[in-house]
Amino acid sequence: MEVRSERVLKNDIDKSNHFNKIKQTAEYRKFLRSSKAAKIIEEADRELVGGGKETEYLHWDSTSRCKLGACLLSLVLQVAKVDVTAVDPKTGEKKQALAPAFFHTYELINSGKVGVVKLNHRFAEKLGKERLNQGLQLQYLPMICQPKPWTTHDDGGYLLKESMVMRTKHSIEQKAYVKAAAMQKRLDRVFSGLNSLGNTSWAVNKDILNVIIKVWNTGEEFMDIPPSIDELVLPPPPPKGTTGAERWKYRLECQAKTNEFSKHRSMRCDLNYRLEIARGLVGERLFFPHSVDYRGRAYPIPPNFNHLGNDVCRSLLVFWKGKKLGVDGLRWLKIHICNLFGKDKIPLSEREAFVNENIDRILESVEDPLNPNKKMMWREADKPWQFLAASIELSKALKLEDPTEYISHQPVHQDGTCNGLQHYAALGGDTVGAQQVNLIPAERPSDVYSHVAKSVEEYVAKDCAEGREEAILVKDIITRKLVKQTVMTSVYGVTYVGARAQISKRLKDIDYDETEIARVSKYLTDLVFKSIKQAFKGAHAIQDWFAFAAKMISKSVRLDPDQNVEVNFLSSVIWTTPLGLPVVQPYREIKSKAVTTSVQNIMISDPYEIKKVDARKQASGFPPNFVHSLDATHMLMSVNECASRGLMFASVHDSYWTHACDVTTMSAILREQFVALHTKNLVARLKREFEVRYKDLLMEINVTASDPAYIAVQKAKEEMAAKFGRKITTKDEILAEFERRRLLSSGDPFKIKQAKQMVTTISVLEDMNYSVDFEKLNTGSSHGPRILVPFQLPDIPERGEFDVNVVKDSTYFFS
Repeated sequence: MEVRSERVLKNDIDKSNHFNKIKQTAEYRKFLRSSKAAKIIEEADRELVGGGKETEYLHWDSTSRCKLGACLLSLVLQVAKVDVTAVDPKTGEKKQALAPAFFHTYELINSGKVGVVKLNHRFAEKLGKERLNQGLQLQYLPMICQPKPWTTHDDGGYLLKESMVMRTKHSIEQKAYVKAAAMQKRLDRVFSGLNSLGNTSWAVNKDILNVIIKVWNTGEEFMDIPPSIDELVLPPPPPKGTTGAERWKYRLECQAKTNEFSKHRSMRCDLNYRLEIARGLVGERLFFPHSVDYRGRAYPIPPNFNHLGNDVCRSLLVFWKGKKLGVDGLRWLKIHICNLFGKDKIPLSEREAFVNENIDRILESVEDPLNPNKKMMWREADKPWQFLAASIELSKALKLEDPTEYISHQPVHQDGTCNGLQHYAALGGDTVGAQQVNLIPAERPSDVYSHVAKSVEEYVAKDCAEGREEAILVKDIITRKLVKQTVMTSVYGVTYVGARAQISKRLKDIDYDETEIARVSKYLTDLVFKSIKQAFKGAHAIQDWFAFAAKMISKSVRLDPDQNVEVNFLSSVIWTTPLGLPVVQPYREIKSKAVTTSVQNIMISDPYEIKKVDARKQASGFPPNFVHSLDATHMLMSVNECASRGLMFASVHDSYWTHACDVTTMSAILREQFVALHTKNLVARLKREFEVRYKDLLMEINVTASDPAYIAVQKAKEEMAAKFGRKITTKDEILAEFERRRLLSSGDPFKIKQAKQMVTTISVLEDMNYSVDFEKLNTGSSHGPRILVPFQLPDIPERGEFDVNVVKDSTYFFS
């Protein structure tokens, strides 16, 4: 139970001699969840704060909170001490003293001076070594009872700690939309999916925990477990008289050593924290309450120990409830082990055969995983700790006379093939792209990364034949790994600069000539983008339409007469997922102000202040965010169906987990729900929603001085100027149009007649049935006169011929 429940247990609410027995009963635990118990806890809280009297809570403004927080921080900096041992430079004697555990300093981050609080290195060593069972945030641990079901936007998850169903990043707009949708009962399917995810019961894998603790206690580096290093050892400084280049090289070496030391120390502290949670929860049945981010993607609320963690963290968790393997389950467990090893691009039959052929090496890894004298197979795996966990499960099954009778608790994964591109291929009806991401049935799995790498190789070979220098330099280094990250992130809006940085990093990893990296990375980035666009033509057309639509929305003007500025670009890109979840992009221009405190000047912003949207981020963020909302929808649809059929289900974005014996059933559900999601034209549905949602907005566009629309608008302005007796501003245009539309919607025949007689810059465009030439707008100059026009969007790209129903028969869609 949570800390407040413990408070009820410890308080003298029941003075009976049998209290210890009573509190173990089911009736008492049921009482703790009741409204009566909640009132008792609330009264106890009030007594602790105000002696039993009603307490009036003050609402502090941001500036006051900053000043108070800085004051409290300064007190911590003064009183928190740690024992340190140092050597007197004069006498050589060791002396002990108390030093501050924390200290305040400044660092240059993104070319700006930022105040930071750092740990004394001795204190950091303690955090990396000692047990932290007394320092855990109890309210954010995994639960040991089923989470409270989500029923509305702010009621669910932990029993006593208030949680929000959506993480809104200080977006007041998003909170309002989610609250309204919840009140209108439009989020029931989202709540149902989150409740099913939260009701999945887990346990700590004791076998893996024991192995990890043995490695941890040695203090030595072991795969992704960093070493325990007490002191930072820097290389000796160069002798006097060395050149500037040598001194610069020395500084770089010192910086690299310092960064590595800090990285290892941070990773070790983080792992220590996770291990302490796991060690404290061994034998308990665990639950992870879930919430969603602003795009609808589900995440466990407990942040430090859950199945979304790294390879070590995932290996530490198994399902609490076991199920008999069966013949099919034994097969899928072997396939799962092969996938974790890294051989997930071969047919399923070959994956099973791979495990059968290497069964002796697998069992050898299980018997003595830390044997330093043998080359253990599990250490060669892509995901070694999960591979070891699954191998231990297989070894236990094989010890039985009939392995299919083994009760398995091991989650088995089904992963999508670059899931973002799968959704884009379905949206655009891209037959070629669908084939590359396994939407179309095939005897062997396709690999989009290898396809792009092969396409790049063909371009390079052609350029080599023409004697291009960059092609000759890279002809022998084109690999799947070189292009993988760029292909993977292209669907999520990676920029050209970002893609070039990714390829540059891969070139550095293979020790490529640093003097040539800048030139060849540009050349390779161009080819990778060209190859992706060739394979996913429909997807790129839709991606461009998404970005353009978002740009038009964020550059639109509200008819809002209460604002005191000329033009207000206040419209975020907002859409509704197929499950009814409203998504609001939070990208707005942040205005900060400086607050002087006792520690330093702090820059803060008011989340309630009306801010203009950040048009660039709205446009670049919408394509990936929309696809994220689709993969989140597919996951929630799948978990709801799995729950209805009695399957245990967990997810890590586009990786779905269940018992080995249920993989075949879950796989069929994943395909059915993907087809159900994409049978409708989601892009056309989105366009209709935008046209309804933003129909009252006005867009600012560039035109030429000879454009008939510009001439008509100028004439209307002249008439309005003559009426007002002054020059017409943009705000005048907005207010006039607002008044005209208000009269038109009044329902009063006299007012409607009056509105029809009004002349505004928008009414003249409506009279001439003006339609924006989007092709000219896309290719034309951004200069020239600007006019306000009614909100419009271009036609959506034509959909290809791919039939999404064939996904039901695709073996490698998720595998």
